[in-house]
Amino acid sequence: MSSFWLLNLKGFINIDCGMPEGNTNTDYSSDAKFVNNTGINRIIPAEYKTEDLDPRLVSLRRFPQGNRTCYTLTPEQGKNNTYLIRVWFLYGNYDGLKNPPKFDLYIGVNLWEELVLSIDKTAKMSEIMYVASTDCIHVCLLDKGEGTPFISALELRHLNGPVYKSETGCLAYYVRNFMGSSRENWQVS
Repeated sequence: MSSFWLLNLKGFINIDCGMPEGNTNTDYSSDAKFVNNTGINRIIPAEYKTEDLDPRLVSLRRFPQGNRTCYTLTPEQGKNNTYLIRVWFLYGNYDGLKNPPKFDLYIGVNLWEELVLSIDKTAKMSEIMYVASTDCIHVCLLDKGEGTPFISALELRHLNGPVYKSETGCLAYYVRNFMGSSRENWQVS
């Protein structure tokens, strides 16, 4: 399992979308209770499962019924707190159509991003910092008639501290660069 995040840290919600309920072999939980058991679970085909593929990207949940489907997240810190919300998508030709869908991602009623996915083995990740105005946060997929919306994983992190302080709204990242290094990695030429 990838060591990106640890499950038991306060303020974290880790969801492996499409994972069967009751699976205890992961640091992520099933998404069934977050979407009221709507949608259909799928697994990507073997030819898209690379050796280094993160296990949370193997399953997904697709939503062929309805125009808008929302995940309801209820972090224990509640409203007026800042959260990092991260979503993952890996099409992996799960439906055998070789035609990745295009759909919109919303946070509440606000457009977060238009998703244009690829047929290759590359996962798409999107993240946003969000100041919750209510105790529930809704991450929604909107069907635009260009293929069935789906999601592979969803993560929420409470951001506690002054570094990412925002009074209201959303902040999407533009670019992220690793600027740190340890001394043993330095090379002198």
